Amino acid sequence: MQTKQLRKWMGIKESWSSKRQVQLSLLVCLFCRALSEDAGYSIPEEMEKGSLVGNLAKDLGLNKKDLVNRKLRILSAANAQLFTVNGERGDFYVRDRIDREEICGKLPRCVLNFEIVVENPLNVFHVSVAIEDINDNAPWFLKDNIKLEISESSLPGAIFALGNAEDPDVGINSLQNYQLSPNQYFALDVKESPDRNKYAMLVQSKPLDRETEHSLHLTLTGLDGGEPIKTGTAHIWINVTDSNDNPPVFTQEVYKATIKENTPKGYSVIQVKASDRDEGSNAKISYSFGNIPAKTGQKFSLDAENGVITLKETLDFEESTSYMMLVEAKDGGGLLTHSKVEVVVLDENDNAPEVELMSIFNPIPEDSPPGTVIALIKVEDRDEGDNGKTACSIQGDTPFQMLLSNNNYYKLLTEGALDREKNPHYNLTITATDKGTPPLSTHKTISLQISDINDNSPAFEESSYNLFVPENNPSGASLYTVRAADPDLDRNSRITYSILTSNIEDLPLSSYVSINSETGTIYAQRSFDYEQFREFRIQVKAQDGGSPPLSSNVTVWVFVLDQNDNSPRILYPLPRDDDSALFEMVPRSSESGYLVTKVVAVDADSGHNAWISYRQLQATDPALFTIGLHTGEVRTARAFLETDAVKQKLTILVKDNGSPPLSATVTLNLVFAENFQEALPEMSNPPNDSASQSDMNTILVTAIILVSCLFLFTALTVLILKCRRQRSPAVLGSYNPDLYASLGHKFSCNYNQGTLALPCSYEVCLASQSGHKEFAFLKPNPGAVTDSLITTEDSGIGNESECLGEDLSSSTSIQGCRRGPARRVGRRRAAGEAADGVERAPGKEGSPGPVCAPARPESHARGPGGCEAAAAGRRGRAGRGGPTSCRGTPATSPGERGGGGGGGEMSGTAGRLLGLLALLGPGGLAVAAAAEGASLRYAVAEELAPGSAVGELLADLGLAVPAPAGRNLRVVTGGGRSYFAADLSSGRLVVRERLDREALCGPLAPCVLSLQLVAERPLELFGVAVEVTDINDNDPAFPGGQMRLEISEAVAPGARFPLESAQDPDVGANAVQTYQLSANPHFALDVQTRADGTKYAELVLQKALDRERQRDLRLLLTALDGGSPPRAAGLQVLIDVLDANDNAPVFNRSTYGARLREDAPTGSLVAQPRARDLDEGPNGEILYSFSSHTPARVRQLFGLDAATGELRLQGALDFEEAKLYEIYIQAKDKGPNPSVAHCKVLVEVEDVNDNAPEITVTSVYSPVPEDAAPGTVIALLSVRDQDSGDNGLVHCSIPSGIPFALSSSLKNYYTLQTKEPLDRELVSEYNITIAARDSGSPPLLAEKHVLVKVSDINDNPPKFPQPSYDLYVEENNLPGAVILNVSASDPDLNKNSHLSYSILDSNKVSGDLVGRYFSINRDNGTIYVLVPLDHEDVMEFRMVVQVHDGGLPPLATNLTVGVFVTDQNDNPPRVLYPRANATSLLPETISPSVGPGYMVTKIVAWDADAGYNAWLSYLLLQATDPGLFTVGLHSGEVSTTRALLEEDSRKHTLVILIKDNGEPALSSTVTLTVTVAEASRETRSDLAMMPLVPQTKKHLTFYLILAIILISVAFFLTVLGVGLYKFYKWRRSKDIFKATRSSLYRTPGAFNHIDTVRSGFTPPNFYQQVLTTDSRQSELLYKMPFTPSPMGSCQNTLARVDPALYNQIISTNSRHLVPAERRRLPLVEETVPDAGCLSKRLALEEAHSAGGNSLLLAEQICKDPTLCCTFRF
Repeated sequence: MQTKQLRKWMGIKESWSSKRQVQLSLLVCLFCRALSEDAGYSIPEEMEKGSLVGNLAKDLGLNKKDLVNRKLRILSAANAQLFTVNGERGDFYVRDRIDREEICGKLPRCVLNFEIVVENPLNVFHVSVAIEDINDNAPWFLKDNIKLEISESSLPGAIFALGNAEDPDVGINSLQNYQLSPNQYFALDVKESPDRNKYAMLVQSKPLDRETEHSLHLTLTGLDGGEPIKTGTAHIWINVTDSNDNPPVFTQEVYKATIKENTPKGYSVIQVKASDRDEGSNAKISYSFGNIPAKTGQKFSLDAENGVITLKETLDFEESTSYMMLVEAKDGGGLLTHSKVEVVVLDENDNAPEVELMSIFNPIPEDSPPGTVIALIKVEDRDEGDNGKTACSIQGDTPFQMLLSNNNYYKLLTEGALDREKNPHYNLTITATDKGTPPLSTHKTISLQISDINDNSPAFEESSYNLFVPENNPSGASLYTVRAADPDLDRNSRITYSILTSNIEDLPLSSYVSINSETGTIYAQRSFDYEQFREFRIQVKAQDGGSPPLSSNVTVWVFVLDQNDNSPRILYPLPRDDDSALFEMVPRSSESGYLVTKVVAVDADSGHNAWISYRQLQATDPALFTIGLHTGEVRTARAFLETDAVKQKLTILVKDNGSPPLSATVTLNLVFAENFQEALPEMSNPPNDSASQSDMNTILVTAIILVSCLFLFTALTVLILKCRRQRSPAVLGSYNPDLYASLGHKFSCNYNQGTLALPCSYEVCLASQSGHKEFAFLKPNPGAVTDSLITTEDSGIGNESECLGEDLSSSTSIQGCRRGPARRVGRRRAAGEAADGVERAPGKEGSPGPVCAPARPESHARGPGGCEAAAAGRRGRAGRGGPTSCRGTPATSPGERGGGGGGGEMSGTAGRLLGLLALLGPGGLAVAAAAEGASLRYAVAEELAPGSAVGELLADLGLAVPAPAGRNLRVVTGGGRSYFAADLSSGRLVVRERLDREALCGPLAPCVLSLQLVAERPLELFGVAVEVTDINDNDPAFPGGQMRLEISEAVAPGARFPLESAQDPDVGANAVQTYQLSANPHFALDVQTRADGTKYAELVLQKALDRERQRDLRLLLTALDGGSPPRAAGLQVLIDVLDANDNAPVFNRSTYGARLREDAPTGSLVAQPRARDLDEGPNGEILYSFSSHTPARVRQLFGLDAATGELRLQGALDFEEAKLYEIYIQAKDKGPNPSVAHCKVLVEVEDVNDNAPEITVTSVYSPVPEDAAPGTVIALLSVRDQDSGDNGLVHCSIPSGIPFALSSSLKNYYTLQTKEPLDRELVSEYNITIAARDSGSPPLLAEKHVLVKVSDINDNPPKFPQPSYDLYVEENNLPGAVILNVSASDPDLNKNSHLSYSILDSNKVSGDLVGRYFSINRDNGTIYVLVPLDHEDVMEFRMVVQVHDGGLPPLATNLTVGVFVTDQNDNPPRVLYPRANATSLLPETISPSVGPGYMVTKIVAWDADAGYNAWLSYLLLQATDPGLFTVGLHSGEVSTTRALLEEDSRKHTLVILIKDNGEPALSSTVTLTVTVAEASRETRSDLAMMPLVPQTKKHLTFYLILAIILISVAFFLTVLGVGLYKFYKWRRSKDIFKATRSSLYRTPGAFNHIDTVRSGFTPPNFYQQVLTTDSRQSELLYKMPFTPSPMGSCQNTLARVDPALYNQIISTNSRHLVPAERRRLPLVEETVPDAGCLSKRLALEEAHSAGGNSLLLAEQICKDPTLCCTFRF
């Protein structure tokens, strides 16, 4: 350490050249493996900001390279603002101004302590900075003017306290001495208090003589010891009183009261109190107001007796926030005392906010993006502070928000997406709430409408539909009506239904179902068959009419319900084709219940309809056999008797359970015999079938008759029709007026049964090959002749003008329509339908067809190009994609004007709202920016005439002059009266009403009126401020005409008396500026200025009053304002002079001393000052009280007896709060003019140990890693004790037995560090109790708990409960079954304990099968088996399960799991020998001579299972003779049990059961046929076919069948011939259409290729359908209403077909124009009622084709009034 720094640290003063040098003190201690050092610096106060104090890194021994990582910083927050440290270089700088007096006050040594903290590792350093004092403060007195009133009777030696001067500096720079200006009456006595503060006492050295000198003015000077010396002065004004009296004394110099506005009248605001020690009338005090403003006098009243100020009128905070009143207290002797009463008016929340809607945009499109501005709202509140702060909000959950724009303007914006379907309109309640208590609110409701867009696709009522349709339903029946709802409006909600797809592949969808496009009703087109298909699925599409259209699909499942329409079918016994009988052989020895046979039948139906029951319908002997009701088993009911017939016949009825039930029968022939040879003779006799043969012949004869009649009827019908057709003339062979009538019966009609079950009739005109078409959707085909189709009046659609949706009465026409996507054109008159006349047909997109769009009325004014422009605009509005073209100017239909997407000009309001929307869009201007950036300010004098110009408003704002009408400029004031207006023509801001500044703003200056200028399109808001300047138009005025004052003659010169103030409503220079007083010898006038700038006058006594010479005075006070010329007002001042007299008390000592312990009890005597007064009587009685210098805290702690002067303790002392108390006591007599004497009592407080230590945890490093090394710092602690000496000496400790230690690095600073390794798994956290104990008596203890958590590291691998697992799993388990849950545990935390399981590998036993058979859940260790296990495949698996935690690095543990597959009985026995043959039984032959025990054969079988499940046993299940053979139970050997007998059967069938030992047991059977024979050739099959009995030929049946065949062939040939002839005619007609147009013109022929097909439905409605030729490739075009002639509509259509076809029909050789040529003609619509008009038209066409002027010819034709044809241009 340098010597100079050491000297400075020890307080040795250095020169100013060493100001920037610092002192460093190092205290080294080993702590936390780091060196903790202390650094000390000394700097003078008032150093410049940024001055360098020192380098901490160097002084603390830190490496500068590590400073950034170690994060060097100041820890203490108390003085952190004064200094700063550079974290990179370690420099310590002055950050802010350092004032030693402000920081340390009077402390002799000012030291600032800091804690400097570094990290990595954590360490703390103590840094102290000593602030040296400089002489930068001069002494100053608490009172610059010290006024003393001393009676002339006061004796020499009397002491008067003057108080002391204050000097914030310390040491030599503090106050050192006092000096008094020279005088002959008083001397100065300078004394020093125990705390070394010097104070001055004024000592009277000579008696005063009031008649010689009634007042004295002395100067008291305080001097400090600095260089140079600084001084402070105070003026002592001594008034020498002549009489012994006491003036009244107020308890407070200034009374302060708060009152809420709106307090009711009569409320007591405050009570002023004054006391007078005099007696009698001199002690009676009366109160009155002094000089107060008139408004104040109107608001308050003062009770003259008790001094209570009450409220006369209700206060308004908005009118005035405070009132200052001067109160006078006058005793009976005429002495006055003044006190001020300040009444502060508290604002009440009595003004609700005012909400004004400035602009609104309504309706709002529902696709408006979030942030769209809807409205502009202004909110104002007249209250102040929090009561005037408003918050604007929207009630309820709405997609809108309020955003503060500027000042009190709010923008209403959309916050979320709007949905008209959920909320078509919003009634927003905007609530403006202030922040008062209680808050006041104002509600304003705004109704917002949401306009619709097509944003909702149709939604079906259900996600899918299930239709249950009984089979065999009628064709055309309504199945179901699917309904979709679209929440949009109008056209956007019109729904069209169609069927898209189906899962039926074998037949077209239209052959099964159809749907009504408007209602969604689904119709069945055919009858369904449950046995053909039980269900099918269709996709129904619902599409709305929006642009673009939206659609949705729904799946409709059609389930066909079964009906009982299938009779049972016999499967066994199968009926033979040759009608031979079915025989069954029954042993004669069969017992009751013997199974003869089983009838097997099935029913194609399902459910209850397929339940089959069997009944015995007929039998030779009904009691001999029974049949199972549901099994069909025919059994014997009893044993066979000798009397029973050997041959039995059974007829069995097989019936289903339907309603009504269907049945079938089967006949069985049963023969009772023991063997086949015995039964053979019975079987060879066939039954008598004569009855059956007779029935067959009858059926054949009936069939022949029916077929013959049908053939004959068909032939006759063809001949009749042919003959009628030959007699008819050629169709349309010549054109004559009776053409329509002659066509009524000349067309043959083909009738075809329709499929729609509707009460209406249709007539369809088709070309050839139209039979393949159906009622479907409009799909115009390019190959179809549709280019020239034009509808006429009878088409049901309208004429050509309706192509664009115009009225029939319009005189204009459309010259052509451009081709585009297919649409159906027509006028729709139904209520609610769109009136634009255009609809899209639901055909294929992109298919050509005529496209027309409605024309706009604007085209009339646009000329030739107007139509195209209108169409383009219409496309932009409607959003349709197809190109449109209009070459005419049609009139607008009423429907067009009323619908179609709306056009026309917007109103002014709508334009403004759209401007508001555009304003806040991407290209708009911000309202807030416009309002703030374009603010203007004008000044105008009050009382300006209305219409006077204020300023060039529009020019100053940069707007066009004059303003455009569309911008709607207007001035908005937000409520109240509007004093200004905007002249839009001149662009000026003009005065609208009379301006009175005093009425508008009252005393406020400047008077500024704020208003806003709103401009629309786009919306802009400009703030304008107009200042109203004052003119001198008001005279000053006093509250009253005169004022009376009472002044004692004892009042010393210099005394001041407030006078009433004049009021002037004007402000500034025009307000009251000065006062003048009439000439007089005693008083002068002192005009002063209040804080608010107003002037008031005080009467100053310059010369003592002498009541004996002049009892009263009359003065004139004049108030003048500063106007030009000035205005004035006068006030008469009447002064009454009162008489007074007294003597001053004197203390025996000026200073008293006392010492008390801080725990002294209440009531202890501290001291007893005593004073004496030479007066007698009441003037000699003394009252003791605290002087005004005594602080309030001292008054609380000490009590003074007013009579005896005893000073006692009445509160608890605290040494830490104050060590010394200075108590100033005054003694006052009871004379009419009381005199006062002062003394001081010094009370020293002794410290006791009453404060426990305080522990502050500065920093805690928690959690601590469990691998933290011993010595790691955990926490920093600071300890302090407010006591002093040994009572403040503190020692800290922590409990033993924990791995932590407490170390002290600095005084009162401790560090908590680890001393042993930590283990989180043992102890996860420590709650360390730090105990701090002081050294007092008795010692006090304080505890602090520090929670230290130990953080986890990955130091523990996972552990399994056991090292391996062996599992036994049964085979044939379910896939995905859980077989084991291996659960490991890890004592670590969080990620370190997050375990993940996996199957690591497999061993040689299971190979690579583990991954295919098993899986493990990575999270919980559950092992699953993926596939069923098979014991026969793999018996054992071995796998290694690994679990690893989520630490870094991860730790893992392995586990071996063995899986053993246990066997189940899942394999039946398998027969190895004898091998079964699928076509025959297994034969074995034995000799008839074999004896018992002969082994016939051996059954060999095996079972794939293991253990008990593989043990096999053999049982004889069935045998022809059960007693003849036996089977070994476990060997399977078949042997005889006895010798064969002659009556034994020659053939035996053995059924052997092979069963394993499982549970349940599984079995197999094998059937053996054992034949008894000597040799193999003698053996023949008993199952050979029986010889058929030859049957006689039934010649009659043969001939009948032959006749049926011949008649059928003839009928077929006839129908085939007619079909070929019709095909030939169709081919000829098709060749005509395929020929070129020129050839068609030259080869006209009869019109014979049009067929009509009428569906057989019932009126009342009748429709015609007109199709083009080759309609096989086209669809239904349009619908035509009923005409009187069913064929008339077809004839009227001829003029609209292809010209070639038209030419052929009317039999003319004139050449017609092709469509391309026709489009060049100016006429497209004509009516052809007769031949004359038609010939004129043909002539026009010929002239056009020859190059002539067709337009001229058309004009000539139209001039002929006799012609009936109409040409439209």
